[in-house]
Amino acid sequence: MHKQVFYHSMVALVPLSLVISVAQAQVQNDVAPVQSLEKIEVVGTRQQDDRRESTTAKIVVTRGDLDRYGDSSTIDVLRRVPGVNVSGSGRSLEIRMRGLGAGYTQILVNGEPVPADFTLDSISPNLIDRIEVLRSPSLEHSARGIAGTINIILRQTTSKPSRELKMRAAGYSGNPSAYVDGLWADRSGAWSYSLAVSTGREHNTYPSIYQQDRHDAAGNRTYSSQTTRSEWYAENSFALIPTLKWKPSETRFVSLESFLRVRNTHAGTTDVRDLVFGPAPIYASDDLRLKLDSTFFRNRLKWRENFANEASLDANVGFTINRRVSSSKFYEYDPSKTVLLDEDVNSTALERGFSSSGKYQVPYIQGHAAAFGWDAEAIQRDEDRLQRQTAPLGYPAENLDQNYKIRVNRVAFYAQDEWEVSKQISLYWGARLEMLKTQVTGNGIATAVDHQFRVLSPVMNATWKIPGSSSDQVRLGLSRTYKAPTVGDLNPRRFIANDNTATTPDLQGNPNLRPELAWGLDLAYEHYIGKSGGLVSVSAFARRIEDVVTRVTTQDQNGKWVSTPSNVGSADVQGVGLEAKLPLKEIDGGWPDINVRANINWNHSRVHAVPGPDNRLAKQTPFTMGMGADYRLPGGKWTMGVDFTLDGGGPVQIAAGQREDRHSKRNLDAYIAWKVDASTHVRFSGSNLLRQAVIVDSSIADSTGTFDQRAYNYQPRIWRVSLESKF
Repeated sequence: MHKQVFYHSMVALVPLSLVISVAQAQVQNDVAPVQSLEKIEVVGTRQQDDRRESTTAKIVVTRGDLDRYGDSSTIDVLRRVPGVNVSGSGRSLEIRMRGLGAGYTQILVNGEPVPADFTLDSISPNLIDRIEVLRSPSLEHSARGIAGTINIILRQTTSKPSRELKMRAAGYSGNPSAYVDGLWADRSGAWSYSLAVSTGREHNTYPSIYQQDRHDAAGNRTYSSQTTRSEWYAENSFALIPTLKWKPSETRFVSLESFLRVRNTHAGTTDVRDLVFGPAPIYASDDLRLKLDSTFFRNRLKWRENFANEASLDANVGFTINRRVSSSKFYEYDPSKTVLLDEDVNSTALERGFSSSGKYQVPYIQGHAAAFGWDAEAIQRDEDRLQRQTAPLGYPAENLDQNYKIRVNRVAFYAQDEWEVSKQISLYWGARLEMLKTQVTGNGIATAVDHQFRVLSPVMNATWKIPGSSSDQVRLGLSRTYKAPTVGDLNPRRFIANDNTATTPDLQGNPNLRPELAWGLDLAYEHYIGKSGGLVSVSAFARRIEDVVTRVTTQDQNGKWVSTPSNVGSADVQGVGLEAKLPLKEIDGGWPDINVRANINWNHSRVHAVPGPDNRLAKQTPFTMGMGADYRLPGGKWTMGVDFTLDGGGPVQIAAGQREDRHSKRNLDAYIAWKVDASTHVRFSGSNLLRQAVIVDSSIADSTGTFDQRAYNYQPRIWRVSLESKF
């Protein structure tokens, strides 16, 4: 079915391809100068220049892109970025590049990795200056992005005074939410400073249904049930980004950048199991109430010194504090609502980190810019979990008092050279040596974890500007990247599932996991149109991944289902992408002021140790498609737009007897904006207008039979109205 959708998507892009061909034929080198000096034109040009002149292949999401739909979450913005898709349901969302999630996509904030429990839905788009989506690695950043890297650049000081205020209201399934964002930036002599603030109150609900069936080896049904789940949350959030910069001379630059985020969350989940056929489960329903307070603070001091020989030194030091305190109340019931389990859990986690990085750059030969740098980070995390359970006689109950200490140390050194071989050819090459050590101790695990490894990552990116053309270029990249095991995957402690089945198993780590290593090849052709971001791009990639980690579900000696990660050998990953952006009015002044965009990406993989067919990497999205347009009405007061995305699905053979099938997901967003005056805008927008359920089929089969589950997860339709003012 997903192949048919793919072919239909290609057919749908044929008319657009014809438009692209006509548009290219009409673009002349002597395009008339743009008369308007509106900010949107400047942003578009900067976006095109950043992407065009970058030594690594990347996409830049600008302030205009971040504001367009009035999104309240950065994840909503990333849904519309070519080659990026968001998978999952409820609040358990995962960002993927090239269709690969599960840690293959590296997430950075201001060039630095984020903590494991840090989620991008907690960052308001108003706090972001831009988003860089890097398809090939950069030696300055960690080489952990096998699929690619998404770098969130937070707002900093500006070159001129700026005042912004944005007020937004949203409706999530009838639940009102409100947000207020502000920015204040100014400069005085050698000093410049800014303060970005975001606060909000959000409330939402996520209903879902799980259908489970078991059949014996002869195909006879032995069990069938349906679980109805209602998940809700209410959250207050506050974020602050103060920045102070000092430039005492033309050769010295110092800045202090901070990021504070505070969240207070109340959430709950209710499960009701309706037995259709077979033995009754031990619990008929359950109810969870959770309170969680989290504080994240990151502080960075940066210094840059320019020397007389055009050399420069950049040095950064900083620390991070990430604290989480939670308490929960959990009940399990029988069919008559009698309490069979009463549980209280109190948990605290405190993570402290110190980091240092720097780069010395020197033009040692004409046309060359060599750089040598370091990147180090030390993280200490302490967790405590106190569990108290009571239950009637004959039902299980367990009291736990657990504590864990986690230490993660990372050190990297790199050397690189940017070489202008000629006017047409530029080369970026070098290598990065990265060493990582993870230690986990605690009274909840029998054996301490001491996991360490080192990876040498050579990188080479070449750009060839086609002779005789000022708008065409070809990119080629070769690199080695890796994916490190997470602390959760290494920790041998077992996390108990409330309802243990083949498709909802207990989770247990594996301290013997090895990192996944990948060689990668990237190729792209780019044709730029006009001066406001128009382009046509065709790209392809290939990855060879060694020691692929797959979660395999089996039964232990007590009959409990357990999911454990293991290295299973090698995998091949390939993909092709097409992207087009067409500013029609710039191409031909007689056309409407419409910006058209479209993209389609096909992804494929094969895990050699897993029997086929469909032996792809788990949860890989086989293809994504996006089409959209923005139309500025005559007079320039009103702008409207629409964006449609399609994430393909299909079956995946995870391991022998273990399969998963994620259905295709369609999403439609729309907005209309009214420019009241030069500094005031009113914006109306809607997201997830199709309100399609996320459907996932899972199955486990062995000699005794099969266990099947179908999950329906319903995402809310979201309406927003916002008032934006600059003064």
